[in-house]
Amino acid sequence: EAQDAAAASAAEAARREARQREEEACAEVRARERAREAQRQADLRREAERAAEAAARRTEAEALERQRREARERERREAAWRTEIASRRREDAARQAEEAAEAAAARQAEEAAADKARR
Repeated sequence: EAQDAAAASAAEAARREARQREEEACAEVRARERAREAQRQADLRREAERAAEAAARRTEAEALERQRREARERERREAAWRTEIASRRREDAARQAEEAAEAAAARQAEEAAADKARR
């Protein structure tokens, strides 16, 4: 009977030890799974940060390109405006020269007529 009790006690102790080892093994597995998940989340965060930085660089590059395009367009419009002003000034100068030439021709014709009338 004492032997049976000792054997039962030893068997119970062995079962407790096996259960404890199993619980420890499960805890290790869960700890490894948590570590893997934490690593996966960290990787995802880093990837999201890299994507956000890349998007910010693209946005910045697009803004710079838009500014350059707008500056080129402004320069083109200003050059066209300067060309138009110069063209109008040339036309005005040509018209004034033509008017002056016509006025001079008219004066000469009047003077010639006056000279002829005096003679």
